[in-house]
Amino acid sequence: MKYDVLLDFEYLNEYKDYYLVGKDGEHIKTLSNFSNINIFIGPNNSGKSRFLRSLMKQEKINALNNLEEIIDRIQRCNIIINDLDIDWVRPKNRYTVGGLPKIVEENNKVRLYSIDDNKVKILNNDISSLIDVNLSKLDILKELTKNGYSHYIDNNDSSNSPSRVSKPDSNLLDQLFDNLSDLKELSKVIFLGKQTNYYIPTLRTAHSLFREESKEQFKDYSKIKTDIFAETITKNYNLSKLITKQNSQKKDSNSDTKKIHIITGLNLYYDIINARNGLKSEREKFNNFEKFIGRNFFNDGNIDIVASFNINENSTNNELINIFINGQSRDLHDLGDGVQSLIILMYGIFIAPPETLIFIDEPELNLHPGMQRLFLEQITSNPDLTKKNLKYVIVTHSNHLLDLTLEKDNISIFSFSFKKESLVDEKGKSKFLIKNVNSGDNELLRNLGVNNSSVFLANSSIWVEGISDRNYIKAFLHAYCNNQDEPLPKEDIDFAFLEYAGSNLEHYDFTSKPEKEKINAFALNNKIFILSDKDLGKEDKHKIFQKIAKGRNNIVYKTTEEYREIENLLSIEVWKKTLDDYYSKKIKSEKRISKFQSELNQKLDNIKLENYKDKYIGEFLSEIKKEVTDLRKIWSGAQPPTTLNIKAEFSRKVLQMTLEGKLTWNDFSKNSRVRTLTKEIYDFIKSQS
Repeated sequence: MKYDVLLDFEYLNEYKDYYLVGKDGEHIKTLSNFSNINIFIGPNNSGKSRFLRSLMKQEKINALNNLEEIIDRIQRCNIIINDLDIDWVRPKNRYTVGGLPKIVEENNKVRLYSIDDNKVKILNNDISSLIDVNLSKLDILKELTKNGYSHYIDNNDSSNSPSRVSKPDSNLLDQLFDNLSDLKELSKVIFLGKQTNYYIPTLRTAHSLFREESKEQFKDYSKIKTDIFAETITKNYNLSKLITKQNSQKKDSNSDTKKIHIITGLNLYYDIINARNGLKSEREKFNNFEKFIGRNFFNDGNIDIVASFNINENSTNNELINIFINGQSRDLHDLGDGVQSLIILMYGIFIAPPETLIFIDEPELNLHPGMQRLFLEQITSNPDLTKKNLKYVIVTHSNHLLDLTLEKDNISIFSFSFKKESLVDEKGKSKFLIKNVNSGDNELLRNLGVNNSSVFLANSSIWVEGISDRNYIKAFLHAYCNNQDEPLPKEDIDFAFLEYAGSNLEHYDFTSKPEKEKINAFALNNKIFILSDKDLGKEDKHKIFQKIAKGRNNIVYKTTEEYREIENLLSIEVWKKTLDDYYSKKIKSEKRISKFQSELNQKLDNIKLENYKDKYIGEFLSEIKKEVTDLRKIWSGAQPPTTLNIKAEFSRKVLQMTLEGKLTWNDFSKNSRVRTLTKEIYDFIKSQS
């Protein structure tokens, strides 16, 4: 779901230094294509964090579903109003016609109002009242024009002669009524988030802080109980002043007051105590958080996170956070920095109430690329989090985190940069430009593939030809591990993908003495699994790489063998479920959906997939289309019989359905090469860990 967030200038005026790219001189009034996850990128001092805090402090974050469509409807309504040219003279006070209600109108005129398309007017909700006024007047106009004209009695006219008014075009009235009704529905303001926003700043730590204290004959340490990080942030960014100002504007200072819950980690000790002794709902949130830690860091171990203390000791120097891993205790500060950092990030998110807006400054701090992937995957896919419908605003400098966003659908990316010299304020202060990089559609960016920076840091690397191969291998591994009840290898930690784009594999040297004009493959990663399509006519290439890999345990070379490409490995069951899920959503009629599914299943039940194993998959798909009516209508099938025109998109659908449990190992393993290839890749990754 995408939104157009309305920026509240009248309340804060903190957006005055921000402009939209390509619209010189126009201040930003809306943040368009706002998603569940929104990432701000840009160089240092480009205004990202400041904008994040301004949005976070805004009293209410209002949004519309589609501001452009609203403005288009407004313009259409005003054109019809102008065409109607209604200007009906009426008495100064009131009149009654045919039992219709009495109407009082200013300026002695009965007329329809044009509607302001100014974005600030929409923000102030003025548009809603204008729509209501026009709709009520249209109801009256329809009644007044049934007989072709209307009579008005002018009480100030001694002759009592009526004024005759020609009948407006009834078709135009109907059009206007329909457009106004649609506009009213479109213009409903959506309130994003709760009254309390969660803020995770860069000033954060999982360590408990202690102060040295001198006692009679020795030195001791006492725990700092106040969150001095949160207090510093509150002071530096005037958060307390903002809340005070808002309270003074309310009759009841306890109602509808903006609150910002700052999570720095310094209160984690006391948060744990409260969570373990709180309401059942709070304890359940904490239990889910512990399961997340155990599943992702300790091989599904039994985890207990405890805030240790001794009630009989009059000291705070042992108030530490312990993690019991299968019964063995470890202090939190003894764990790796990356684990500590992710605990702070994820704890704040797990305890957040549903519908909360969460603002995070540089989540990548102290995080290995694999941990960054884990963070992003959790906030996009973890069922305990997604069911809460949280929304995130994230500032980052991590190019790796940005790489990962290209794989996701529900993420919007906004780039921040410095304003041109021609647009600075009167004091010469710099301004900032904001641009929605993916404009709500990152398909083009995604198809470029991810960068391979993580290859340097992972334990092993899987080299594939392109994005489709990567998605299918991930789906195979996920389904296999679920079926075998084995831990899923962690991408960018246990392994990383590198896309070599077919013939470009020849640019890499895999020998012990690499040629100067080629790239030394082992300088990227010393443990390499290469997967290649069978590709008829490239037998010599396969022999060369098989020879290179022979007798070495740090490089494996495999192909799809008798199957031409990786798509040829998909079973009939996979094609059935995926084509059904993908295309039936594009058909609106339930009757047509049923017909489509029946034709698709009948055709696939009567087709022999093995006949196409050494052919381009497009030939197989073209054969299906012949007898599936709606598939011909909604799928152009570009370039049959050679290939699949939605190759990358289709592979992502297979992966998504696998993660959702709609496709299982039972579906994939119908093909024997999928069974052997997945086992080979899994064993290779595990042997290098």
